[in-house]
Amino acid sequence: MKSDIKPIKLKALWQILLRSYKDKHSKNIIITVLVFSILLSGVLIFSRRSNDDIPIMELSEISEIEVFLAESKDSVTAYGLYIDGAFIAAVEEEKDIDEALDTLLDGKVSSLPISDVTSAQFLNEIKIENTEYDKCCLTDCENLKTLLGIEDEYSFTFRLKNIDGEALSNKLSVLVFAENEVEVELAYGTSYVDTDLQKTGYRKTLSSGTPGVGKEKYELVYIDDELVQTNYITTEVISAPKAQIIERGVLSADRSVNSLGILKMPYDGKISSGFGWRSLGYHEGIDIVANSGSCYGDDAYAAASGVVYFSGWSPGYGNNVRIDHGDGLVTIYAHFSTISVKQGDIVSTGDVVGQIGTTGRVTGPHLHFEVQLHGIKKDPLLFLKMN
Repeated sequence: MKSDIKPIKLKALWQILLRSYKDKHSKNIIITVLVFSILLSGVLIFSRRSNDDIPIMELSEISEIEVFLAESKDSVTAYGLYIDGAFIAAVEEEKDIDEALDTLLDGKVSSLPISDVTSAQFLNEIKIENTEYDKCCLTDCENLKTLLGIEDEYSFTFRLKNIDGEALSNKLSVLVFAENEVEVELAYGTSYVDTDLQKTGYRKTLSSGTPGVGKEKYELVYIDDELVQTNYITTEVISAPKAQIIERGVLSADRSVNSLGILKMPYDGKISSGFGWRSLGYHEGIDIVANSGSCYGDDAYAAASGVVYFSGWSPGYGNNVRIDHGDGLVTIYAHFSTISVKQGDIVSTGDVVGQIGTTGRVTGPHLHFEVQLHGIKKDPLLFLKMN
């Protein structure tokens, strides 16, 4: 005897469940039945005919069930924003939170009386958590900005609300870094020129100092609009200061100029021609050559400290250097092949001033050395400390 029970397709059950879903009270029961039905998909519930084709649900029908199940869930995976532990809202994409926070930070910094801002960051604890959230917690980027107190691109209240519209007591605070430049006066220093012609304690200003101009750069650190720290960065020199030059005496108090050789030999050699009359005329200095061999190219040295007031070529002298030692004392070094100093240089005793050569009126390489005192040429031997 054949059974009268007909095969039941899962599709029919699915249609019944969809109609029943309108009843909200049976929602959870319906979901359970649907899951169970899917597990039995393609199975014949009642049939005694072994050769009957078993109806199977089509892919479109399964997809419809999946959509139904997904829509029936009360939660979804999203990115939640928390400020100082308080939940604001959740969004589907993290970039929406980044965009909203960037807009908020720019607005907060712009509201402060600070210029030349280099960087800024929130001091509040800001967290983004990727987890399950109720669908009612979801929002979009624009509404998130509203919850953060952003009315539009140029208007901000900075009053925070959560997704339920409740006002939060959290105060937004920012750490701001800025730079500032200040024009400053650069102090000038002092250079000393020692002279053996004056006793210790003697001072004379040879050149007045001039202050320079610079720009000092500072990093300014603010918390909101309060300056909390200033850090020096660097100084840019716009115009360099010019040092004052002071001549000072170093001669012992118990000695006098006339009783002591106060000039150092400008070249360690021998005197080949002295001061005064000779067969070719009046010689206004002394000539110094090497003790043996040629002196060409050898270094010549400053006989005392002073300021170079001439460096160049002159008729008869060739390449020559003239040094003012103060109090009317001048030394001249002539016939150089090359010159090592320039006008305005400050030299000390023993500094190289040039190399011996044959420029000017000469018969061979030698150093011509002159001493002038108040414009009058003197015998250098009266001033030189001889070995």
